Amino acid sequence: MHAGRRLSYGLIAAGLVLLGIVAGVLLSLPAKQRAQPATTTVAARPPAPAGPLTATPVAPGAVRIVWKGGGRAAVGLTGQPPTIWVSGGDVTLGGLSFTASYDVRAGSSTVTVSPSEPTGAVTGSVGDGVVLLDGQPFFPILLWGQCPSYDPLLALGIDVFMNNPCGGIEAQVGALAGKGLSVAEAPGASGAGVIGSYYPDEADGHGYTGASLPAAQGLRFLTLTNHFYSAAAPLPAGKTIYPGLVAKADVVGFDLYPLQVWCRRNALPDVAAAQRELVRLAAGRPTFQWIETTHMQCPSGDRALAVTPATVRAESWLALIGGAHGLGFFPIGWTGDVSGALAQMGHDIQALGPVLLQPEAPVSAAAPLEATARSYGGAFYVFAVNPTYAPVTATISAPGLDGRPLEVLGESRNVTPANGAFADEFAPLAVHLYVAAPG
Repeated sequence: MHAGRRLSYGLIAAGLVLLGIVAGVLLSLPAKQRAQPATTTVAARPPAPAGPLTATPVAPGAVRIVWKGGGRAAVGLTGQPPTIWVSGGDVTLGGLSFTASYDVRAGSSTVTVSPSEPTGAVTGSVGDGVVLLDGQPFFPILLWGQCPSYDPLLALGIDVFMNNPCGGIEAQVGALAGKGLSVAEAPGASGAGVIGSYYPDEADGHGYTGASLPAAQGLRFLTLTNHFYSAAAPLPAGKTIYPGLVAKADVVGFDLYPLQVWCRRNALPDVAAAQRELVRLAAGRPTFQWIETTHMQCPSGDRALAVTPATVRAESWLALIGGAHGLGFFPIGWTGDVSGALAQMGHDIQALGPVLLQPEAPVSAAAPLEATARSYGGAFYVFAVNPTYAPVTATISAPGLDGRPLEVLGESRNVTPANGAFADEFAPLAVHLYVAAPG
């Protein structure tokens, strides 16, 4: 309001009458039911803004979309085709990225929106197997041990940072300046964008049990070695320690590193297989996997074990196919070529985050392909990886393939299924992402 402006008593009275009418209408509306957290959630909302289409940030990684005229609203990264569709006329869409902006289209209208950055206090929690930020679904992309510069990594889509060897959590929060999230070393800390705390890294490998883990506050992250996996040798304490460790955590991850710890070129399929076992072990908790980004332990001169952009993308999608609801990258110090692969993964997750947080739909793929499917907003998605170093032509089948053409994202081509199946060619380590838009 402008100071000194005078209103007539008549206008004041009219305004009070109008306010009473609006309040009465609002009180007569039925309460809205809460939707599944991994798709859309409805909390206490202000009245819908006027206009044919609006998109308003409501949390880091979530926007409220309101439109008129029925039909669906389509969402895609700014300047790119839609990859997500929603219906209902008033939807809060979580699982987006606060490091990206989105075009929202409904009817003849288009608006651009960026989810809120975590500039203040953010509450981390879990629900329905996903991480929640301020109650809204979120797909975390994590990095360990990075400092002191964060902007180039945020530009890749990385949004959660753990461990700061350049001064601890306070220095990290200050350097991020509200543009990214932090997880503090247990027992934890407070600060803008700090969503929780992490237990000692590879706690099982250091002899911890659930009873001996230190206190932790906020959203509790636990990273395990690969020794819980049935194809990995057990640690001296055996595999019975894992339920107790997992019970103390909210979010559970692990590292396998098939090329640079196992030193096995043919072990990429284990990325998906171990992830599936972790999902079962986690018993409904969100899971993630650390993906190798450069040389670590294996012979540096063995080119067959080299970490390349193709292996990074293949391993990342194998983890997602196995059910990961988050990804981490380790170690820092990768080459410029791998930065391109990380940027591609950031782009993929920014474009498909709400879909990746959905339950898996039935799908089968001829060996050696690994595949998963999702259904969301009337669209159907299939994601497939060739985890071998040889070209493959294979068939993918799913009940959700109803004859609609599938766009292959980023490849400027379509495939058309018949009788619930389609065949496609896969180069070595190739990833194909298929989307059938709503009919």
